[in-house]
Amino acid sequence: MRAFIKHIVFYALALYLTTQIISGLDIVQGFDTLLVAALLLALFHAVLQPVFNIFLLPLNILTFGLFSSVTTLVSVFLLVVVFHKVEVHPFKFQGIELFGVAIKPFFAGVILSYIIISVIIFAIVKFLKWVCKE
Repeated sequence: MRAFIKHIVFYALALYLTTQIISGLDIVQGFDTLLVAALLLALFHAVLQPVFNIFLLPLNILTFGLFSSVTTLVSVFLLVVVFHKVEVHPFKFQGIELFGVAIKPFFAGVILSYIIISVIIFAIVKFLKWVCKE
């Protein structure tokens, strides 16, 4: 139970940071909605992860585990379908340049928005698990 609560906190923080980074993810109404969304996302991820790990094992081996972010993608999609206070919509990325590497401005449609949002959430949660040595 303690581990599941920790995952809810990780997903709440990941959802909050993602809404601050990307304008394509909106959580309507505040902190209570964020906690419910994090609870649902953690629940969907906990249910889907074992199933996807079994069926997508060859792809995970070939991509060194990077394909496991598909679980987060499906979980975010289910969250938006089930919980209508979380919305994903197209957005325009303004571009960025860091350490000599430039990413030019582009428009992300709905599908690309889901992919970018799920990768960011996946990376934040993996980082938090690494920091907390889980």
